[in-house]
Amino acid sequence: MTETGTPRQQDATASVPGPRAPRAQAASGAPQYDEYGRPITSGWASWVAFAGVMLIVLGFFHAIEGLVALFQDKYFAVRPSGLVVHVNDTAWAARVVGVIIAGVSAIVDPAFIAAQPA
Repeated sequence: MTETGTPRQQDATASVPGPRAPRAQAASGAPQYDEYGRPITSGWASWVAFAGVMLIVLGFFHAIEGLVALFQDKYFAVRPSGLVVHVNDTAWAARVVGVIIAGVSAIVDPAFIAAQPA
């Protein structure tokens, strides 16, 4: 109430939050939160998530295309002279052996963590 006895009118824009200014993380590295309890993130976070999803979708499509090329010989009609790389099937066998050795190495390597120098 004002001095004249009439009720005060509240400012209509007082309840509308303004634009959020990005705040840095605290010195402890803990994320900061806005007034609604949501973590404050950088503007790049959404674009990075979008790029990650697009890479996964593109990889899925390329995997399907690769499987079609392997199992349907006539799907991609390319003459041997039109290939970019001239290799035979023994090159693929060597690559498979290399991938198997790398996989075994990746599985066995954690067993030697204790033997690493300090």
